[in-house]
Amino acid sequence: MKLFEIASPGDARTVLSVIQGLSDRKKIPSEIPFSAFKNYINGDEIGIGTPAALVAFKNAVDPAGDVISDVLDNGTVILNTKIKSKSKDAATDTSNSPTIDAMASQAAKAELNKP
Repeated sequence: MKLFEIASPGDARTVLSVIQGLSDRKKIPSEIPFSAFKNYINGDEIGIGTPAALVAFKNAVDPAGDVISDVLDNGTVILNTKIKSKSKDAATDTSNSPTIDAMASQAAKAELNKP
């Protein structure tokens, strides 16, 4: 049994706002995995069943990012809390990691150099 009833996407934003306030009070960043987010708001029932639908939801109910700071490619929701999430930075900072093409090239070279 759910403790709350979500009737519209605006209600889902309100739930996230409460979680944001709790995170700010405890001084922790808040990241919600997509599966947990869907469970919190009954996502399938209000049309938020995929990460793409989640991005559309964010753009519709929180375009300024007051509550939702970002939605990662895997659907993780990063709330706009006083303590900023490190996952957002890690997801956008790929300068130190090799690209898939570079890794594939290294694997192919290693395979060719086998005795």
